[in-house]
Amino acid sequence: GHQILKVRQIKGTVLIGVNFVGYSEKKSPKEISNLPRSVDVELLLVDDVTVVPENATIYNHPDVKEIFSLVEGSGYFLVNSSEQHVVTITYTEAESSVELVPLHPGFLTLEVYDLCLAFLGPATAHLRVSDIQELELDLIDKVEIGKTVLVTVRVLGSSKRPFQNKYFRNMELKLQLASAIVTLTLMEEQDEYSENYILRATTIGQTTLVAIARDKMGRKYTSTPRHIEVFPPFRLLPEKMTLIPMNMMQVMSEGGPQPQSIIHFSISNQTVAVVNRRGQVTGKMVGTAVVHGTIQTVNEDTGKVIVFSQDEVQIEVVQLRAVRILAAATRLITATKMPVYVMGVTSTQTPFSFSNANPGLTFHWSVSKRDVLDLVPRHSEVFLQLPVEHNFAMVVHTKAAGRTSIKVTVHCMNSSSGQFEGNLLELSDEVQILVFEKLQLFYPECQPEQILMPINSQLKLHTNREGAAFVSSRVLKCSPNSSVIEEDGEGLLKAGSIAGTAVLEVTSIEPFGVNQTTITGVQVAPVTYLRVSSQPKLYTAQGRTLSAFPLGMSLTFTVQFYNSIGEKFHTHNTQLYLALNRDDLLLIGPGHKNYTYMAQAVNRGLTLVGLWDRRHPGMADYIPVAVEHAIEPDTKLTFVGDVICFSTHLVSQHGEPGIWMISADNILQTDIVTGVGVARSPGTAMIFHDIPGVVKTYREVVVNASSRLMLSYDLKTYLTNTLNSTVFKLFITTGRNGVNLKGFCTPNQALVVTKVLLPATLMLCHVQFSNTLLDIPASKVFHVHSDFSMEKGVYICIIKVRPQSEELLQALSVADTSVYGWATLVSERSKNGMQRILIPFIPAFYINQSELVLSHKQDIGEIRVLGVDRVLGKLEVISSSPVLVVTGHSRSPLTAGLAIYSVRVVNFTSFQQMASPVFINISCVLTSQSEAVVVRAMKDKLGADHCEDSAILKRFTGSYQILLLTLFAVLASTAFIFLAYNAFLNKIQTVPVVYVPTLGTPQPGSFNSTTSPPHFMSLQPPLAQSRLQHWLWSIRH
Repeated sequence: GHQILKVRQIKGTVLIGVNFVGYSEKKSPKEISNLPRSVDVELLLVDDVTVVPENATIYNHPDVKEIFSLVEGSGYFLVNSSEQHVVTITYTEAESSVELVPLHPGFLTLEVYDLCLAFLGPATAHLRVSDIQELELDLIDKVEIGKTVLVTVRVLGSSKRPFQNKYFRNMELKLQLASAIVTLTLMEEQDEYSENYILRATTIGQTTLVAIARDKMGRKYTSTPRHIEVFPPFRLLPEKMTLIPMNMMQVMSEGGPQPQSIIHFSISNQTVAVVNRRGQVTGKMVGTAVVHGTIQTVNEDTGKVIVFSQDEVQIEVVQLRAVRILAAATRLITATKMPVYVMGVTSTQTPFSFSNANPGLTFHWSVSKRDVLDLVPRHSEVFLQLPVEHNFAMVVHTKAAGRTSIKVTVHCMNSSSGQFEGNLLELSDEVQILVFEKLQLFYPECQPEQILMPINSQLKLHTNREGAAFVSSRVLKCSPNSSVIEEDGEGLLKAGSIAGTAVLEVTSIEPFGVNQTTITGVQVAPVTYLRVSSQPKLYTAQGRTLSAFPLGMSLTFTVQFYNSIGEKFHTHNTQLYLALNRDDLLLIGPGHKNYTYMAQAVNRGLTLVGLWDRRHPGMADYIPVAVEHAIEPDTKLTFVGDVICFSTHLVSQHGEPGIWMISADNILQTDIVTGVGVARSPGTAMIFHDIPGVVKTYREVVVNASSRLMLSYDLKTYLTNTLNSTVFKLFITTGRNGVNLKGFCTPNQALVVTKVLLPATLMLCHVQFSNTLLDIPASKVFHVHSDFSMEKGVYICIIKVRPQSEELLQALSVADTSVYGWATLVSERSKNGMQRILIPFIPAFYINQSELVLSHKQDIGEIRVLGVDRVLGKLEVISSSPVLVVTGHSRSPLTAGLAIYSVRVVNFTSFQQMASPVFINISCVLTSQSEAVVVRAMKDKLGADHCEDSAILKRFTGSYQILLLTLFAVLASTAFIFLAYNAFLNKIQTVPVVYVPTLGTPQPGSFNSTTSPPHFMSLQPPLAQSRLQHWLWSIRH
């Protein structure tokens, strides 16, 4: 029989037994066989064969032997390779493994066939044989001294695949340092594809780390050098900060990488205080918080944030319970100086805690006896007058012996800010000062001099005889003992650790046999206080003061030391510590001499400078350094076209002004003598004012492009084309300020603007008639040019009327139009945002006659005036003599804009006998016109006919083209009438001649003494031509 076996997916050994029991009755053999009656079969149940590992990158080196295990399967395999020349394959059947030795770089697939199992496809492994392509170092390259970081080295093959670290010995991989400021230690625990080291920073400095490897051919590979910086410990200063609400102080730092990376600040409690990205902490309410500062960067490969170092500052926000005046000494000699300043109750409540609040505190000082001492603000030695907000520190100047008191009252400007405990509005304190006379000798009349030295200091003596004579010195006596001072015989004095006095003898042996000896006293005493003074002196124009240092100037701060009664030391040995409440306004550092500091005012605002002895922090001085612009005016929102009159109160010691300079004259054209400038193009420029040897200050001017020109004019004015009429002014501004003049200009500056700088050259003015049917360019009527008004501070387009021909005057007299006016900057090519303004235009009226002739028979004449309705309504037509009467005008029904005035003679005989000419005066207040028509009396008939004929001849010759056309039309009409009605005529009749003149034809009885007006028709628009064709009249009516 047959049995079917089903595998249950369980590996192992199965024993199957078959027993022979007997034969069936039907088919039983005759003889029973002796063969075994039972059989056992052992079956081994296994998984399909797999290759471990399935993927591998093998380093191409002859010493490398990579073993691949054949797992599971029957144990009887056939091994094939897709590539025959990449590796050497050795199959070990007993161990079910395949050994590969690389020959050449390449790719291959290893195929393993199981010879005893049903074929389901071979087991495969994908292999890559590769040479060294790249070495990679991964580490944090900025390490604080004493700290350790992890260094990881990897070797990459083709396609950036890393090799296993077991190949590194075949590559001779090692790390190499350029210097020994760090040490490397191999870690015990390693991952499969890299080698890890511990780098320990031992010395501050910089070095370079590289990884080196060699291939089987001996070729050398190096990684990209990694620069390592070992930096000093990163610290935030101060360790603890005490503030009142609304007061700001900046967290400073020292150490860390150089140049220092960005410090990221955060605070633990934002309800107590807030911190910005610069580390400036502002108190909000009473409480405590912690400010954390970390130096970090982002790894370019992984994108992870790497923290190099970190530190923290304790913040305490308090209310002022009381104030006290800190006076280092209360007994002073006359003619000395001592700083005093305001402190809080505790030593941590320094001026840094409260003198930079917003809203701030005001400090008011008073002295009970001004004849004993003066109390002057800081920087008074350079003639600076600080406001009361900055007067937290003052200087005592002792004058005469006596006892006086100094009082300070501190006011809170805003009670709701919670700066004072108990919501008080003021706090005060008072201190007593005793001033006494310094010891002097009245007889003999010589003052004793002594050298004052601090404890543990040195002083080198110099005399005027050194080099010319042999100078020696010795100490004669010391009190209380000889350790007070020592002298080496060459003028070097060394003060000991105890206070006392000594007598010093200095001897000069002259070469000509004379000896000179002088004796002076030496006093060794501890330093009681220090005082900071500022330089250089600042001078201002008479009646002007400065409340802050000019922006950009260089300052020198000098520190002087005093003993307990106000005597100044001649030498120093104090180790000073400099502190600022913020570092973004003042650049400060040590000066060229001992105990001097050089500062550069780089930004506006208040900086508090504190100086104290490192060994005795209570011996300190605090000064406010306020920086403001010394150049006026404010240059915010400056636009192209602005005229800026710069000024400053600063002068030299002799009252002379400095020199003006500009960094970019193409942006801000400036006169170096007067300091006036014109903004000509967008950009940033620096205006400097330099008083050589004293101060050099500056102001930044940002010139913005003008987005749109603003146009305006006096609404009471309008344009007209009357010659010699009032000039029309169109006002232009280039910015949003309404004017283009900044500052108060002196007469000299105004003269330079109009004669030298010429800002009007920036502006181009344009005009155009608004009526497009009027084919007359406005440039033929108006002359336009630009100017700048120093009085109004704006640009002006000045529009004047040009002389015009008769054709233009006639055409414009009835023109219904306005005038567009606009302006453009020369520097701007495009017309984007160009604004046009519509200006009212009132055209001048026009008359085509200058003379009117009347006779006995024709004692009534007409004067015809062309004009718009607005002008005609304001016309005044008046006779210069009572013999003529002008009646009201009538409008022509055929010609628009034509007004007809009748002139009648009252007494012709009187009119003829008048010796002076008689005029008809025509005027209009709108156009400021005044015209006159001469009226003459005709002498006789002959003369009249002669005049009439001559006038007709002149008009004919002047406008012969139109008259010819008109004459042809009249002749054609006459011929037609003659042919049509010839049958009805009984006799010949005399027909009067009718002229159809143009505007240039005279009216009856008139005579034009000037030349005939030119032909106008070609200049008229079609509408005007059609109107003027109706201006016809008969010579007999």
